[in-house]
Amino acid sequence: MSKQPLDYRGAAEGDDATPQVRWQTIVSCSLLGMGLACGLVALAWPQRRPELISAAITLGIAGVIIYFPYIRT
Repeated sequence: MSKQPLDYRGAAEGDDATPQVRWQTIVSCSLLGMGLACGLVALAWPQRRPELISAAITLGIAGVIIYFPYIRT
């Protein structure tokens, strides 16, 4: 049985210089954006201010919880 030749690729061939965006980052940024939007709407809508502020806090915390475990140093 002969060994299969190893396939070495140089840096120029198929170089993935741009890192791929992970789904956790997309979801986290979306949640943080919705939390920011809820906070801004709370400033303009005084009748629903407590609900919107609590929604903004909840979305912000969820975005942080989703994002931080996947940060690599």
